[in-house]
Amino acid sequence: MEASEALSELVEGIKEAYRERQLNTEEQWPPVRGHKLINLQLVEVEKEEGFRAGLPQHGASDDKVKRLPILHGSLFRVEESKKPVRKLIVEGNTGIGKTTLCTMLAEGWAEGKILTQFDCLLLLPLRDQLVSSASSLPDLLALHHPDEIICESVTRQLKRTRGKGVLIIADGWDELSEVNRSKTSFLYNLLFGRLLPSASVLLTSRPSASAPLHNIPSVDRLVEVVGFNEENVKQYIVSEFQQFPEKASSLIQQLENNPVILSVCSVPLNCAIVCNLWHTLDQELSRTLTELYTQIVLNIILRNVKKKFPDCPISLNSFDEIPNDLQDTFWLICEFAYQCLLLDQFVFLEAELSFRLPNVGDKLLCFGLLQSARSLLPVGHGLSFHFAHLTIQEFLAALHLATLPNEEKLKVVEAHADSSRFDMVWRFMFGLASKHNVSRSDKVISLEDVLMDQFLVAKKFNKFALCRMSFETLDPSFAVRVSIMFGKDLLNSDYYSPFDCMARFYILRYVERCNNIVIRIGNCGINDRLLKELTDILSNANGKLQVRYLSLQQTKLSDKSVADLFKIASAAFTDLDHLSLYQNNFTDVMSSFIHTSCTSLTQLHLSHNPLGVSGIQLLETAVQSGAFINLELLGLSNTLTEDADVNGALLTTLLQSIASHCCRVLTLFLYDNNLGLPGLFSIKENIPLRLNEIGLRITNFTTLLHSESQYSQL
Repeated sequence: MEASEALSELVEGIKEAYRERQLNTEEQWPPVRGHKLINLQLVEVEKEEGFRAGLPQHGASDDKVKRLPILHGSLFRVEESKKPVRKLIVEGNTGIGKTTLCTMLAEGWAEGKILTQFDCLLLLPLRDQLVSSASSLPDLLALHHPDEIICESVTRQLKRTRGKGVLIIADGWDELSEVNRSKTSFLYNLLFGRLLPSASVLLTSRPSASAPLHNIPSVDRLVEVVGFNEENVKQYIVSEFQQFPEKASSLIQQLENNPVILSVCSVPLNCAIVCNLWHTLDQELSRTLTELYTQIVLNIILRNVKKKFPDCPISLNSFDEIPNDLQDTFWLICEFAYQCLLLDQFVFLEAELSFRLPNVGDKLLCFGLLQSARSLLPVGHGLSFHFAHLTIQEFLAALHLATLPNEEKLKVVEAHADSSRFDMVWRFMFGLASKHNVSRSDKVISLEDVLMDQFLVAKKFNKFALCRMSFETLDPSFAVRVSIMFGKDLLNSDYYSPFDCMARFYILRYVERCNNIVIRIGNCGINDRLLKELTDILSNANGKLQVRYLSLQQTKLSDKSVADLFKIASAAFTDLDHLSLYQNNFTDVMSSFIHTSCTSLTQLHLSHNPLGVSGIQLLETAVQSGAFINLELLGLSNTLTEDADVNGALLTTLLQSIASHCCRVLTLFLYDNNLGLPGLFSIKENIPLRLNEIGLRITNFTTLLHSESQYSQL
């Protein structure tokens, strides 16, 4: 058979399979497809910025990293003047819709609707053992066509053309073992190596696993699957509870008062799960992820067990209330989830389940924790099984781990503390094994204080992980231990997710006393609601917590919430010496300084805030009140009006006040303000000579003035 004929037959078989493939949705929960569930918005991050820094955690906001909307059919298309896109990475959190995107692209290609520039599309679900265990191109092609001769002929053809015209969609890089993700593996060589260098590649992954791929020279584009914002969450809830508007309103109110669970709902699948839970929940939503997933798993079990055991209790409040006939099976499933995570295994054949969970029979599937789906591969292996959600598998694995003796827990920690595969497992395990967790089981062995201390000194745990685990425990004694480890640097980091903000704020509540706290929160998902948490904590500390360094850069907080922070928690800022409110949207925040003692402040950065006339006048009032007597540096770049004359007058009076009341000021940044010649000469005539490090950029002029000597040249 001619190579071209073999390729055509392979392609036709693949297209037919993609068109006919359908997930077995019977009894499936949570739902996988549907226009309401998945909000598959894609944004591109410019390589020069995004690839260097990596994407912030989901929900973060970074104006320095430019994000551009991109259509599904344009993933591999660029302007003629730009370099062609051949290999791209699609990142997103679990449940955000990456797999759905892959199947939609494959089905759209098979129907001739999108990606028509490609002659052949190979969809590789990397979680599938048949894919992850492949060691050659014929092995993979055999999963797409049963005829060995055709596969061999196509292999020769693809090698001869170097893969030109072929698109490989590899879904789930994060679900591969570390061995298969290494540079020496067959899959790495196929996707990024020399095996088919002219083939196009779309790879999906959690950001944590794909970050090392950002710097590969052959990767041309980085794309993020964007989930729900707050408005999307509300719209979805209203749509889900159309028949019960009161229930929709109560859930929205619950989420508004629960920033942790609200941040979880930014992932569309998680939002669907929370809504499903709310249909039957007769109590408030949980505060922690551990409590939430305890409710979710118990809800799934009750929903499915009732079908087999009609006499089952109306509700399940702990895992010990599962019917006795199913107790052993449930704990076997938990152990199975744990063992599979150790093996990096997420898809199981029916025969394999029977072998690894013998004598379970029909009891296995009646929980609803495992679901069946048709293989994404045209040949594949028919039906396979997987846990309803990866996070549910991680929760069940943590539940098994929580039942082990503490000495065995510690051994697992020593072996897997730095494994990204266990990030969520540790959070759940700490929450489940906490003495403060009541919705669990008598089988769980609580963490002893001695063991918790050993966890803290395990060098493999990073500080972010410890904060998350501490929050899940809701154990004040553990929070105190973590706070001692952090000291003044508890909040000294950028790129917080909303959950990380809550976790660190929780720990801050238990800091006994700290006189030099550094709060650096920038480019992150903090909102006004979360800032109120911080305000309440600092205001209730009765001056025991003294903030030395405060930076709220690019946070998109409201003027009022920041003003409240200074007014309500004013006692915490008496020792403040560095304040940066760079690139926000503050206009009247200066009024808070009039009511706050910031006499120790040496640096104040207000650049890129539209202060305008009112803001500058309030700043001048604060200066005249003596609020900034020790100020040495003031940043006011891009803060003034569009009128050069107005700006000149504003700065003239402000500089005169600074000269009279802030005798230590040596540096003033005024870049990107429209001053013009009138404003410039006004400043030249009024500026104190000791302000010897001034930088000015004047609209319509290219002259930059950096020192006193240059003024004489005007």
